[in-house]
Amino acid sequence: MKDTVKIADTGNTLIIAHRGASCLERENTLPAFVAAGNRSYFGIETDVHVTRDGELVIMHDSDTSRVAFESRIIEQSTLAELRNIHIKDMDGSERTDLRIPLYTEYLKICRTYGKKAVVELKERFETRYVEKLLDVTGDTSDVIFISFVPENLIDIRSMLPGADIQYLAWNTGGKTLEIIDRYGFDLDLCGLDLANADKTGVEAEKVKLIHGMGKKLNVWTIDSSDHAAMLISAGVDMITTNCLEQG
Repeated sequence: MKDTVKIADTGNTLIIAHRGASCLERENTLPAFVAAGNRSYFGIETDVHVTRDGELVIMHDSDTSRVAFESRIIEQSTLAELRNIHIKDMDGSERTDLRIPLYTEYLKICRTYGKKAVVELKERFETRYVEKLLDVTGDTSDVIFISFVPENLIDIRSMLPGADIQYLAWNTGGKTLEIIDRYGFDLDLCGLDLANADKTGVEAEKVKLIHGMGKKLNVWTIDSSDHAAMLISAGVDMITTNCLEQG
């Protein structure tokens, strides 16, 4: 029987299910979101794309080839075309209930189970589609918006000054710290930038740096319980994971 890996003590660190409970069900599907909803997670992360006809759908990749029986590019396909595609189960078999979800379906599950929606805008959204995303979302008090594309987040900040926003980054170099400081974003940082804490103390120093800026720190994607324990000890605010769970 498949199950998550339980962490006995997460302290003040909140745990987010990456693409739903993706170690139990196919990532970014309704069963994965429901499985996460039924567990102890603080939030459920997902990825949003805009279709050719302007609809908001859930998929990590820009095309369906990795997870589906048919290959289509999301932005070049209509909602009707995408909804006819069957998603592969985790063992590669077909299940009739695995389809590409709508953003609204994901939101409904998060809200039904009282989970924070952690919403990644994948590509650069036209401003009108940022507006549509916010309109469809409605009350954003239970949502965190994330993206690698700072322009998406800047648009959200200008439209909704009080929105909870995290900038996705591979490391704290380049303009990362300048961006989060200038626009009032928190940081969603790749765990590779925080590796080898037991040898270098990098994790504690990076957390201290980000917290010193008055920012929250979310770290992705952490699937090692030992690494999670070090991050929790270092004081990260959130961990995004495929398989770990408070228990």
